[in-house]
Parts: sequence; structure tokens; C-alpha cells
Amino acid sequence: KVITSNAQGEFTIKAQPMDILIISHKDFSSKKILLPKEGNQDMTIILHQKEKNNNGNNATFSVVEEMPQYPGGEPALLQYIFNNLKYPAQSLKSGVQGKVYVRFVVTKTGDIGEIKIMKSLDQYCDAEAIRVIKSMSKWVPGKQKGVNVPVYYVVPINFMLKKKAITKDGTSIKKGTSEEP
Repeated sequence: KVITSNAQGEFTIKAQPMDILIISHKDFSSKKILLPKEGNQDMTIILHQKEKNNNGNNATFSVVEEMPQYPGGEPALLQYIFNNLKYPAQSLKSGVQGKVYVRFVVTKTGDIGEIKIMKSLDQYCDAEAIRVIKSMSKWVPGKQKGVNVPVYYVVPINFMLKKKAITKDGTSIKKGTSEEP
């Protein structure tokens, strides 16, 4: 049920004991409230204003005029991930391979925050992907209208097992060697 407040932000709602109320406003952090067992009580609820970015709004952008960039660009980012990623032993034993998609926010100061797995592979690969993302140095922040803003960024992280080739006589060799048939 949607209730609208008056100009002072006050409103009245009738609810049953043990109901859950969710109070929200576009400029404030939402609040979830479990009503007490005894009803007919007046309550004062205070919502806290969300932190705003330099553009005067509290949005984290998905696309901006200047996207955030890892120092040295995408090739340096890929090299960093390659150099720091460790295949989890449990995933290696299980033969798990594929991609983990990690979303994070590059803040207006270039820090990494709000890391979230968007597409999971397994708990061990997910944890390793998060570890690598957390360990990155500061980025060059994204900009909108010349102002640094927080921006979502998604990185696919590959976990691939090395394949072996089998020669005609049944011996195995690593793919990519000169002995490959």
C-alpha cells in the first residue's frame, strides 16, 4: 500500500501488530520496521538522507562520458588479473572452469567498492575473483560533465584448465608446444 506524506513529511497508516512496514523515499535510505505485538502506538520514524555525489544526486552510473579506467588501460587490467589470479585447489580438483562476472563500483575517488558476483561459477572461484578485485590499486575515476562520479564496472574473470593433447602413440603433451600433432 502506498501512503503519501504531507508537506512536513508526516503520514498516518493503520497496520496490524507484527506487520512489516517498509518506508522509502527517493532521497533517503529505506527503513524496514517490524511493528510490535501490541498495537495502537504512535511511532516516530526518522529516515536518513542518502549521501549525494558531486552532481547533486545519489546515483551510481552505469555509463558516463568518461568511463573509469585501470591505470595503464584494459591491457594492464587483464595482465594484473592474469598475474594475481590463483586457481582454487578445490575447483581445480573438481574440474570447474568458466567465467565469473564481477561487478563493482569505481568511486569518485577511484577506490573499488560494492563488489558483487553477477554470475557465479562456484564458491571458491567466486571468492578468488573477489580477492583479486579487492586487491587492485586505485582506478582513474569516471566522469560525467567533467565531474568525478561513481560508476559500475563489470569484469569477466576466466578460470580455464589447461588442455592436454594426445599424440598418436597415446602420450600426452601440453597444448601449444612444438610437439603438438
